[in-house]
Amino acid sequence: MKPVVTIIIAAFNAQEYLPGCLNSVLKQTFTDYEVIVVDDGSCDGSAAILQKYTARFQQISVLTSANGGPGAARNIGLDHARGDYILFLDADDKLKPLCLETCVGQMRAHQLDLLFFSTQLHYFSPLLKSMGLAAYYQYPQALHGRVLSAEQMYQECLEALEKQGHGYPVVVWGYMFDRLKYQTKRFRQRIYEDELFTTDMLLSAPLARVKVLKTRLHIHSIHPGSLTTSRITLTNISEQVSVLAALLPLADKLDNPVTLNCLRYNLKWLVLNLLAKNKLLDSGRLAPQELIQLLLDRWHASESAGPGPVSGGLMREIIAIIAPDGGL
Repeated sequence: MKPVVTIIIAAFNAQEYLPGCLNSVLKQTFTDYEVIVVDDGSCDGSAAILQKYTARFQQISVLTSANGGPGAARNIGLDHARGDYILFLDADDKLKPLCLETCVGQMRAHQLDLLFFSTQLHYFSPLLKSMGLAAYYQYPQALHGRVLSAEQMYQECLEALEKQGHGYPVVVWGYMFDRLKYQTKRFRQRIYEDELFTTDMLLSAPLARVKVLKTRLHIHSIHPGSLTTSRITLTNISEQVSVLAALLPLADKLDNPVTLNCLRYNLKWLVLNLLAKNKLLDSGRLAPQELIQLLLDRWHASESAGPGPVSGGLMREIIAIIAPDGGL
């Protein structure tokens, strides 16, 4: 029989965290699940740890791949998933014992396509706690406990982001979703992959039924090796440009002007974040014309049918943000 839930864990050199992660899954009060761990080319002791768990627990299976990043690893997990519902879990994070029971109960009771929940942050040092990261992971309070459409959720999250600087955490480990409803969805970026995946989930099926829980069902680790705390490199810049280029075509499929305006602000926020990261580069900082050319190249590559008129207008707005004086 197929399981109710498939938990997909992308693991790369995670020997320090894997036992805690897997043990948190094994402590779930809801037990009708499978765990697919994708070892993303680890070169530490992760494989040996995973072998011990698969020998003891039949619901855990391991797939291996060459290192391609968490998005590519999750795609492999999606290709093999059998559950009615999908839950992503990072190898350095944990689930609270009632996570699956609560999520499955909510999905069934409200006939949901997506269920978002809150997380508890675990900091590995006082310095990391002082970085002020907590606000990013908070959904707007007005959403808590409501059943609404995916498009409504996107609108309210982006309105909150514009007003208070946070309110749209796109992290893919922060929700459960119906596998068949989103069976064609796959990750396309190596890093910052959540930005496109989550936004596409919400906008590609605008009438999907969504609920947001205030309950903290997950524990997210903030440690020196996290993406949010790591040093900015040219790879970060390049991947964030790819996210922008991939988000732009969504604009040509939107009928609702409110949603389009929200996507406009979403893109503006990402561009400003990109420019701030570019300034932090130790070396190899990209000039405005280099950023624009890179973005144009990626955008044209992502538009298989050619750039649309709406996305073209947004591209011009983005260029104006990158080079406000027009001095290219």
